[in-house]
Amino acid sequence: MQKKEGERWGSANFVLTLPKKTCTYLLHATLDGYEDAWQTLSVKAEIDDAYGLDNPLELRRIRQRTLSEVTVKATKLKMFYKGDTLVYDATAFKMPDGSMLDDLIRQMPNSTMNDNGEIFVNGRKIDELLLGSRSFMGGNKKVLLENLPYYTVKNLKVYEKESDRSFAVGYDIDKKKYVMDVNLKDAYRNGYIGNVEMAGGTKNRWLGRAFLLNYTDKLRFTLYANANNVNEKRHIGESSCWKPEKMPQSQLTTKRVAGEIDFQSKDSKIKENFMLDLESSKDFEETKQRHDLFLDGSTPYSILRLSNTSRANRLFAKNSVNLNIPEVIYTDLGVEFIYNKYRGNSESISEDYLDAINTRLQSSNFNNGHSLEANVNGFISPRADNILRPFVIFYGFKHHNNYNETARGYITEQYENPSTTTQYIANNFHNAETAGNIHLTWSCEIGKYLHLELQNRQELSRKYEHDYLYHPDTLSLPSQLDALLAITDPRNSYKYNYRKYSNAPTLYMKWRKEIPGEYMKMEYLIWDIRIPCIFRTEHLTYIRNYVTQNKKRTSYTFAPSLSFRIHPTKKRGEQLQVQLSYEQDAAPLFDLLDYKDDATPQIVKLGNPKLKGSASSTARATFTDWENKHKGQQYHISGQFTYFHRQVAQSVTFNPNNSQYTYQPQNVNGAYKWSAEFGFTRFLDKLQRWSCQNSLEIAYNHFIDHALQTGMKESSPNAVNTLTLHDGIWFQYQNKNFNIKATGDIRWRHSVGKMLNFSNLNALDYQYGMSTWYTIPNVKTTFSIDWNMYCRQGYGSKSLNTNDFVINASIAQSFLKGKVIISAEAFDIFHQLSTTQYVVNAQGRTETWKRSLPNYLMLHVVYHFNHQPKY
Repeated sequence: MQKKEGERWGSANFVLTLPKKTCTYLLHATLDGYEDAWQTLSVKAEIDDAYGLDNPLELRRIRQRTLSEVTVKATKLKMFYKGDTLVYDATAFKMPDGSMLDDLIRQMPNSTMNDNGEIFVNGRKIDELLLGSRSFMGGNKKVLLENLPYYTVKNLKVYEKESDRSFAVGYDIDKKKYVMDVNLKDAYRNGYIGNVEMAGGTKNRWLGRAFLLNYTDKLRFTLYANANNVNEKRHIGESSCWKPEKMPQSQLTTKRVAGEIDFQSKDSKIKENFMLDLESSKDFEETKQRHDLFLDGSTPYSILRLSNTSRANRLFAKNSVNLNIPEVIYTDLGVEFIYNKYRGNSESISEDYLDAINTRLQSSNFNNGHSLEANVNGFISPRADNILRPFVIFYGFKHHNNYNETARGYITEQYENPSTTTQYIANNFHNAETAGNIHLTWSCEIGKYLHLELQNRQELSRKYEHDYLYHPDTLSLPSQLDALLAITDPRNSYKYNYRKYSNAPTLYMKWRKEIPGEYMKMEYLIWDIRIPCIFRTEHLTYIRNYVTQNKKRTSYTFAPSLSFRIHPTKKRGEQLQVQLSYEQDAAPLFDLLDYKDDATPQIVKLGNPKLKGSASSTARATFTDWENKHKGQQYHISGQFTYFHRQVAQSVTFNPNNSQYTYQPQNVNGAYKWSAEFGFTRFLDKLQRWSCQNSLEIAYNHFIDHALQTGMKESSPNAVNTLTLHDGIWFQYQNKNFNIKATGDIRWRHSVGKMLNFSNLNALDYQYGMSTWYTIPNVKTTFSIDWNMYCRQGYGSKSLNTNDFVINASIAQSFLKGKVIISAEAFDIFHQLSTTQYVVNAQGRTETWKRSLPNYLMLHVVYHFNHQPKY
């Protein structure tokens, strides 16, 4: 190379011979005394030609200046963009000893996580949590979130990931997933990581779990075990989500063992994953509910008290294999097996009031059953340079069997015309379904930017079901009864055979333009159009009350969609996305039958031969911007509007004389809903110690349903409009061993109905509080506390209009350089928590209370261990 004037050197030419396959290369040029340069080069296997760079790689001299002696303190960026990838630097976050991955994610700006382990970044849900760019435990986020120590994590990357299938064929054969990719520090990429925890507390609370993750270059092995009756995933001092309605809905005891073996050859040509999961659970639920009906001239209401205990055992096994031989073939095959066995019992009392008590219904029931499911899915893509290359084939098969027996007893007391009746019912239910499908896709590239696909998916399925109902003189399961035929209820017993063939041709077009990015090419502008058409042929043979009905139908549905995405100013982290879609579906063939089911006392179900299917249109727009890398400012704005051209609602007729409800599916038109959201996150200082986040939402729902009328008259459509305003905000300060967070949240719901005597409904929920933790340096003792005030107003039942002051506290001490953690936790010190739900629609208002875990103290002992081989 020859030097020119200034900072530039003369050009140098390099010629590389590349394998003949479709992929993108990242070129990296280095020279001592000069800044590195990066550029991507995309090649396609079907193009046999020489490639050149769009722009030359330019290396600029590093400027050097001699400075006087200064002290420099570096501040790590907690988050930054690398192309279209959002990167969180895990080493920039300070956490107490014993913290896990879920604790780290809760501290990340613009990232939220609910109690189910669902993660949201910029308001968008993460589809899958990856470990080292590979799937983990079948997509089960909780195992990784609760068991991977935070100190092992190097960074977390958030991006849209193409599937192995898409990578192999060179275009998006599958929809991209929005993923969070957890990358370990180099020191933990070989060897094993593990932890063991045991805990016991008051109120007979206990917990035990163990986790082992073993890594080599080719193999990853995971073993996980958990047994507890706590099922509490929130962390004291790090979460403000102790709202009563977010409490566990029941008291659940689980025992679980799961394992995974993941193999990947060095050249990535062969991948195999095997997973086995065994789980046993016992669930106790206690519910109290009040339901007010909106009737013309009256407002009857009902009160329900229910206790339910259920037990379940589950076995899940899955094996998947991927084979990728470049320029020859790509294929994968997945087989999974699921077995469930369950049983349960419940007791309930329901009372109906119209001025005074009208009817009381006491019920007892128990059931047991089991189900078996098997699924096979595969994919084949010839990659040789011949006529088969543009084709790919999907195929699948599934079989499902479910057996269930139920016994129910009812005691009905009428007060207006005093009477008492007793009735026993037993059910024998069996459901079996078998289906197979094949999906063929042909694709081609038109010009430089346009991708075209023609798809056709064909499926054949068969389903059998029977539900035989009996009236014994005692509470017994069908298998315990003799002479079943003599006590059969033919009017409420049925069986059917259902066959369906569907053919779904689809036209798919994608127009994409890329621009150079800092590290790789960035998708600047994308148009995505999908036009699927589904043709169905269905045949149903249905037998009830010795009458056979034959239904045949040929139907057609149309569901086009359009999406548009652009980086308006070609700026990293800035994106505008617009989506338009139309969906329609035919009415279920079973709802078109002419039948009457009155097996359950006080409830009658009818079919509707005139029922039509549903149709809706949706428009959604989202804009995201990450403005300044130093201040970490990021915001997103989204809006959505959905119009329901036609829906299926349940017409309900209520007879006050005997408190009988009659249900029948009916069509309603004209409902719609819209919502808008604004989310904002930023650091407030250069050192990134102060940060804040705000989430503002507004939603409006024009809900249409069938309103009940007094007597036995037919119901008519009625509208209820509900406006919801919500704002949630927090401010946080974090400096080394100290973290404090102040939160506030308010939600107001206003419902207005258009029917006579409808009282406007207002419900206000608001919360404010603080959470904090502090670790004493050197001693490594961590104190955590959070307190929150939860207030509810506007509920119909005075017992639900409460102010709940919730305080939780914990203390933790680490030993042996953080390997052993002993902690004590106190939950709900003043015993204020309960579970409340509030729902309003055109038929009425429902308020539900469920028993949550009582307050308790708990002592934990955790041991962390790891081992890395020495080379």
